[in-house]
Amino acid sequence: MQYFGCDSYTKMVSRPAPIDAIEVQKSDCTELKKYTYNGFYAPSEEGKLFKKKGTYTLDSLRVAKQPVISMNEVKSIRKTYDAMGNPSMQVTFTEVGKQLFKEHTANNIRKKVAIIVKNKLIMAPIINAEIPGGMVEISGNFTQEEVNEMYVYLQRTLSCVSVKK
Repeated sequence: MQYFGCDSYTKMVSRPAPIDAIEVQKSDCTELKKYTYNGFYAPSEEGKLFKKKGTYTLDSLRVAKQPVISMNEVKSIRKTYDAMGNPSMQVTFTEVGKQLFKEHTANNIRKKVAIIVKNKLIMAPIINAEIPGGMVEISGNFTQEEVNEMYVYLQRTLSCVSVKK
């Protein structure tokens, strides 16, 4: 799984570094400082090795050092249910995030995109087509408790990032 930089990754590298919770001065955000890897990542030979749900498996994946989409490019998150009635989350990107994700998915068909939450690999689906709409659903075999935990954490992270926007 080698990742050869695409336009969206090049643009991401050239823009300012993502704001993370370490820089936030708001007191209720300080506990988030150890988790700075939330986002959508491209696979990479030289990146950080993430494991799925706490154990190294065949799903473990090396990802780029910086996300293609960070919490800076997330507009909103909401809890929902997928077509099978399983708990899921819907992520809506900002205009910048929408464009970055559209370019990334267009240039990386048949490659994975890793979704990292709370410093853990949540899933790494294969990109089957360009995703231009600026909205994605994160679904799988999640329990309601797992979705609730991710949602609360991401909402807090999003509000901390919003302090700096």
